[in-house]
Amino acid sequence: MIKVLENVLPEDEWSELNKDLNSANFSWFYQNDVVLNTQLSDKVFYFTHGYISLNGNTDTEWQDKHNAPIAKFLTNYFKSDIDLFWSKANMFTKFEKNHICGYHTDTENINEIGEAYTFIYYVNTNNGGTQIKDGDFIPSVKNTGLLMKSDTIHSSVVQTDENVRLNMNFNFKVV
Repeated sequence: MIKVLENVLPEDEWSELNKDLNSANFSWFYQNDVVLNTQLSDKVFYFTHGYISLNGNTDTEWQDKHNAPIAKFLTNYFKSDIDLFWSKANMFTKFEKNHICGYHTDTENINEIGEAYTFIYYVNTNNGGTQIKDGDFIPSVKNTGLLMKSDTIHSSVVQTDENVRLNMNFNFKVV
């Protein structure tokens, strides 16, 4: 299952989220590999901000503000509550070429978790996106989301046209 969902947030909620992620008050943390322990090149890196980690740590300062609108959207989409167990924001800086950053799934222990979903929310429009292995390329389009099962093999693709590519990852179960 792979679905592209448009107009995820009302314009005012998108605008506030975009403003926060571009703010000097929002902390970004350098990551030297996009897929854990699989550094493809010293040229492929990115920055993250974790909201909810798989080990249970949470960022209480931003978590509710940034997770709540997306959780509300997903709850309405599924017409059921969701259990959000991992979420983060990603910032990729401008690259000379559109690199595929490494194929992966967002959850390694899917058998322990059960049926889970990944939702990638694209904050800004650029020529980067998500490449589904043996499938489509989904471009980063402002206020659009990619919904897929968490065991879908995919890769981030960095952009060449904008200074930053901003997206958010949400991993959850429908309850």
